[in-house]
Amino acid sequence: MTTAYTSLLGLALPVTGELSGTWGATVNDNITQYLDAAVAGTNTFSSDSDVTLVKTTNASLTGTSSQYAVLLWTAGGTATRTIIAPAASSGSRQFYIVINKTSSSQSIKLCGAGPTTGVTIAAGNSAICTWSGSDFIQVAGEYPAGLPVNKGGLGNITGILSNVTVDGTNSVGYLIVPQNAQSAGYTLVLTDTGKHIYMNSAGAFTIPANASVAFSIGAAVTFVNMQSTSSTIAITSDTMYLAGVGTTGTRTLAQYGVATALKLTSTTWIISGSGLT
Repeated sequence: MTTAYTSLLGLALPVTGELSGTWGATVNDNITQYLDAAVAGTNTFSSDSDVTLVKTTNASLTGTSSQYAVLLWTAGGTATRTIIAPAASSGSRQFYIVINKTSSSQSIKLCGAGPTTGVTIAAGNSAICTWSGSDFIQVAGEYPAGLPVNKGGLGNITGILSNVTVDGTNSVGYLIVPQNAQSAGYTLVLTDTGKHIYMNSAGAFTIPANASVAFSIGAAVTFVNMQSTSSTIAITSDTMYLAGVGTTGTRTLAQYGVATALKLTSTTWIISGSGLT
């Protein structure tokens, strides 16, 4: 009987007694070197062309051997290039670390023979890919937007952050309390949610009816009176309670007073603050 080879990495399987006195070359070349590449070896692709990997058996590893652990792309083309690897059952590794270190904006794609759909890795990204039984899939690395959390991703992080502004003025969370400065009587608008209304001249504040401006439940608006006299905070057809007292209706905010109104239901607010009566 002669030496056989494993189906995945092509490692030599010497038969007992077969290599007596000559085992060194077979073990060193077809076991040790193959394992070294499979665990820590990098196959670098610097030519801008598609690549087809094949399992090397009983020969030195080459630039198209499928046994390498890391596939490093350094070419600098423009078209998406494909690296075709055999299926795991046909001589591929169980997984690859794919690094797209292109000098341009080029994407690369790891796929199975056919080719299969595979995994596309954008310029500057990397991925750990494995054979699923029918195709290569990505199991770690930089994920495309929208990959579900249960697949190891962050969900649609692009969608989550699309509403965030530099000054933190929306519902994801606040870094500051944005200011809306006014110098005359002012009626709140929907975008005042989370802001403070800074009144620096003669003028009153008005909270509009839910029927005309439907603030969300939980909306909060802060009033700051920096004019020379007291001001009023009026509410139209809805109800506003004074915190700790329970009286309703228009409130008076003294000079230098600060008060915050919080919407509790579709037509109910509660207000509290300093200098508020």
